[in-house]
Amino acid sequence: MRLSVPKDARSEGKLVVIERAKGLAAYTLQITKNTAIFDPAQNEGFIDEIRRLAIEIFSMAWTANNIYVRTQRDAEERARLQTSARINCNKLLPMIELAGKVFHLKTKRLKYWGAWVVEVRTRLQQWQDADRKRYANMDNR
Repeated sequence: MRLSVPKDARSEGKLVVIERAKGLAAYTLQITKNTAIFDPAQNEGFIDEIRRLAIEIFSMAWTANNIYVRTQRDAEERARLQTSARINCNKLLPMIELAGKVFHLKTKRLKYWGAWVVEVRTRLQQWQDADRKRYANMDNR
């Protein structure tokens, strides 16, 4: 017999961060392809940097998740990738703010986009904190 859990009582999977980071990257790519707003002729390098940061956040989170932790070195590499992804979130936030000024983006869009980055950064930190506790007593190999 299978029991179902009401939707509002379900907990999120521990690694929703991967899906949210992927969504952030896709959203960033989607909105920055609008050449009526993001004119690549004038700001190609700036737009490319925004895209690169969003893609790297997802890529680093995905890669960290795919490290099977058997040794302390594995745990350290996973933590390094999580930290790098969080740092890229910190770099992306002022880029979004600057994009708002340069490209005259609506406040609503900036708040939505920025909140997404903050959510991913927070989830990355929570994941890293959980890993730190999980692997605290691991052999140093």
